[in-house]
Amino acid sequence: RLGKGPVSVTTESNGVRFAPGELRSMWAALMHIVRNAVDHGLESAEERAHAGKPEVARLVLTTSYDGDDLVLAVSDDGIGVDWEAVRARAVAKGLPSKTSADLERALFADGLSTRSEATELSGRGVGMSAVLAECERRQGSVRVRSERGAGTTIEIRLPRRAVALAA
Repeated sequence: RLGKGPVSVTTESNGVRFAPGELRSMWAALMHIVRNAVDHGLESAEERAHAGKPEVARLVLTTSYDGDDLVLAVSDDGIGVDWEAVRARAVAKGLPSKTSADLERALFADGLSTRSEATELSGRGVGMSAVLAECERRQGSVRVRSERGAGTTIEIRLPRRAVALAA
């Protein structure tokens, strides 16, 4: 429907298991990340070919443990975050925008979207703020790694003690 062409979706559980229903609200928040990856990040097959990328876009959903943290990550091989667009929107909303940390925080601000108009999947400026709120509710954190033209990874870290694991 979005004209993005084929997308390969891969999951990597790395042996992580949760109690049933434990992360229900987190999964709902993660859907915002997936929607943004597809709508904002992934290019059409034609754009990917022009950029020298494979026709099939990649989306990878990963869970893992890192020390005392449960790590949930969503990665794509799309165009990456347009940090200048984020800066412009942050300035327009009166948010700090001088440093990369400011811009990363602005990306999760309520009401901030780099879209000029909403689509069926994104552009309302509420999804990423919902992700941040859910992370903070669980005493976790969220980080963005993005390289223009090469993709984005959004990584959520939750303390293992805050998540009931499956036996």
